[in-house]
Amino acid sequence: MDEAASHLIFFIVGISLALGVSGVLLNSVQNLETGISVRGDAASKTILSDVAILHVNVGENVKVYTANNGKTPIDGNKTNLLMDGKWVSDNETTVEIVAKSTNKVNVWWDPGEVLLTTYSNTTALTAGRHKVKILTSDGVEDEYEFDT
Repeated sequence: MDEAASHLIFFIVGISLALGVSGVLLNSVQNLETGISVRGDAASKTILSDVAILHVNVGENVKVYTANNGKTPIDGNKTNLLMDGKWVSDNETTVEIVAKSTNKVNVWWDPGEVLLTTYSNTTALTAGRHKVKILTSDGVEDEYEFDT
């Protein structure tokens, strides 16, 4: 009877350890699956997104006209501007959709629409060649060179 009891104890311990190990493995696989799903969604959004700077108008302000040539809407309020490689703060820029297709709210920049980004700090620009870059929240970007 003592031998049967010890075998039963070892069996129960073995099952408990196997359950613990399988729980840890299941958790690891679920975390891996979540990470792959998030990266896949981000990559898909980047692949389907495309922007192109159409024109830069320099006057009292620098006006950057950018088209959404992709297949997905982009949040225009999360679009960033770099001037000569330097990040431009939000309080120096304004954004608005100037060529609307079906957009009723001036937040989403739909495919085919043109976004106007106005940079108000033109005193920071010296005469000569400059490079402007538009960067979206999806990681899609375009550059354009212009003269002042």
